[in-house]
Amino acid sequence: MATNQGKAKKTTKSTSTSKSASATSKTSAQKKAPAAKKVSAKKQPKMQSFKLAKEPEPFMYFKITDQTIYWLIIAVMSITFVLWILKVQTDIDALYTQIEYMQQQDDLSQPLVPADTDSAE
Repeated sequence: MATNQGKAKKTTKSTSTSKSASATSKTSAQKKAPAAKKVSAKKQPKMQSFKLAKEPEPFMYFKITDQTIYWLIIAVMSITFVLWILKVQTDIDALYTQIEYMQQQDDLSQPLVPADTDSAE
């Protein structure tokens, strides 16, 4: 008798689990289809106290920072580059002036010879 009851219980459990599995699969498919949205209460944000703002810096306030140093380096480099270009330009101008002066001296040192006076006779 005990063995019959154990088998009966096992079969009822197995059939009931198979029925419940098929029933849950049908109900889960039905639940997924409409996809009803749950309305949840919105969470309230945490209350924070107000913080005092820093005093704004005056417009003409001067403070040395990393960017100040970077801009100073760039300014010095650009001014140095401009001065170097001006020096090279004046050197080139002086060289051209010297060349023109030498050419004028050569033109004046050559004697003026009349061109083909022998053929005119």
